[in-house]
Amino acid sequence: MVKENKNLSNQIESILFDETNLNVLKNSINSLSKGTLAPKVVKEQIIEFRLNAVQEIVKLFNFYHRQLTTATSLDKYTENTINNQLEQDLFEKNDFLEDVGKRIQNIHTKLKNKLKINP
Repeated sequence: MVKENKNLSNQIESILFDETNLNVLKNSINSLSKGTLAPKVVKEQIIEFRLNAVQEIVKLFNFYHRQLTTATSLDKYTENTINNQLEQDLFEKNDFLEDVGKRIQNIHTKLKNKLKINP
């Protein structure tokens, strides 16, 4: 889980600090400081890049949510399957022990009758 959190953190960091977007913003800010670009254009770029970053993060979280849901479902299925198998094994062993107990009782009764032992 710690590794997954670190991986998620790295993916979010790569989305937020995308080198391509940062270089475009850097060039836009340089152009703004030289007066060759309007402030409105830089604001629009910042908003567009942040919006794209948020959309990518939402996609990433949706992916992680689906993965966790699938993993949880598999865990529950596996747990139920194992529990059902154990329960079936217990019933089979219980039936076997009942059969063994009846056989022992029959042998005891036969020996008692053969030896004519009274309890």
